[in-house]
Amino acid sequence: MQRNVWGRVSAIRACYEMQLHVKRKLAGKVTIQWVTDLTGKVKGVKAVQNSTGSVELSRCIVKVIGKIHFQPPEGGMCIVRWPFVFSPGG
Repeated sequence: MQRNVWGRVSAIRACYEMQLHVKRKLAGKVTIQWVTDLTGKVKGVKAVQNSTGSVELSRCIVKVIGKIHFQPPEGGMCIVRWPFVFSPGG
């Protein structure tokens, strides 16, 4: 699972960098939750925490995560919560 998310880190970074043009000191944590179903598809992806104050950033990350296809989980659906931490210049 980690490999799949890290494989999309450039797209997630692009989400952040687009919002930095709007708010130069944008920083904080966005936690995304999703369910990986029995086929590996992402369902019900949503931001469950966002300390950045940027709704656009969380929406963009949700779209990126929603397009990932994971290895089907063993033993049933998998609920995931993944924090993304952002800071300018970091």
